[in-house]
Amino acid sequence: MAIPLIDLGRTGRPLSRAVDAAGRGTGAFMLAGHGVPPDLVRECRSATRAFFALPAAEKRRVAAPRKSVLRGYFPVGAEALSYSRGVATPPDLNESFMIGPTRGGAEQNRWPRRPRGLRELWTRYYREMERVSALLLAAFASACDLPETFFEDSFAGHQSRLRARFYPAQASAPTRGQRRLGAHTDYVAFAILLAERESGGLQLRRGRRWEDVVPVEGRFIVNLGDLFELWTDGRWRSPVHRVVNPPRAAAGRDRLSLAYFHSPADAAVVAPLDTCVPADRAPRFEPVTAGDYVRSRLRAARERA
Repeated sequence: MAIPLIDLGRTGRPLSRAVDAAGRGTGAFMLAGHGVPPDLVRECRSATRAFFALPAAEKRRVAAPRKSVLRGYFPVGAEALSYSRGVATPPDLNESFMIGPTRGGAEQNRWPRRPRGLRELWTRYYREMERVSALLLAAFASACDLPETFFEDSFAGHQSRLRARFYPAQASAPTRGQRRLGAHTDYVAFAILLAERESGGLQLRRGRRWEDVVPVEGRFIVNLGDLFELWTDGRWRSPVHRVVNPPRAAAGRDRLSLAYFHSPADAAVVAPLDTCVPADRAPRFEPVTAGDYVRSRLRAARERA
């Protein structure tokens, strides 16, 4: 699938029009002009792979203590994301590590002792994602005919997550219906994905068809999330996507992705924007509280795994 390319180096109406077209179309786009240092990306990938190569017992030392905690290590089979859409599947074939806001808070991140430097690299990467997200929010506001600062209050004290997913090589064939990552939408405002081109497997659904999305080195993939579909009253879509298993001939190949999920403050109320609701009808969606909505979707994905 060819998804639109948006360059953050563009400004004004050309950028706004491109964002609106992507939202109305696939709900996803390639992002260029973001300014994230390539060296940071490379080093973050390397350190993350080193973490997943650690013995299982060592990784479990930073495991989330309970399902409601959104930070730490999650072993293979901890989730079945299709359950968030009401579809029963076997648990997903990946393990993951996740952090939340890096500037304090009651729920602290759970950092491993090894590899050295991972905490510093992830913190730098997280803050780069915060910077890029602020630029995207300004562009999204403008695309909705609102002041560029419109979303700032909703994201003050944001609860965004940075999550690495590692998809191990598959020594044996998966169970029927089991995938590396089940079909789902992103529950937050939007996600910024860094995926490896060589391993493949990412697909977006277009109508009844699943189509491959091929990553491009130096660019991120941005998926609009459920909260922006709500904010725009359905004008923009939150795309359904998944990661499929490799062909058996390539089953020895693993896969790594890093995804930053930009989410408003828990107490932020997400309601259809007046500028996105036609004057001749009522809003399609009811207001929701961001924290309650995101946690309900995560809970559905984990409780059945």
